[in-house]
Amino acid sequence: MEPLLAKKISIKKDRSLTSDKVLRILADVSEQPTQRPSKKQKKSYSGKKKRHTIKTEIVMGEDGKILSVSKSHKGKVHDFKIRKGEKLLPKESLKLADSDFYDKSNL
Repeated sequence: MEPLLAKKISIKKDRSLTSDKVLRILADVSEQPTQRPSKKQKKSYSGKKKRHTIKTEIVMGEDGKILSVSKSHKGKVHDFKIRKGEKLLPKESLKLADSDFYDKSNL
């Protein structure tokens, strides 16, 4: 669909995340249920949801736009470990997160 719109509307592809563009950032990890895998079930089992899941971190700006989406992780991986594996957010921005991101200095 993007190639069709590009002919009618110019679409600016600016994927940089700088502090002058974002004042408040909301980061959260979402869990999606999956079918039970045939092998290595422990890795995808989420004790929090009591089922097999995959986790994805979503970072949004104050205007509601999605700024970044992480790669998917197995349900057993802690939310904070996913956050640590992603790129750092601008220091000047106000970061909002739930209690799973207990060490907010590393957001």
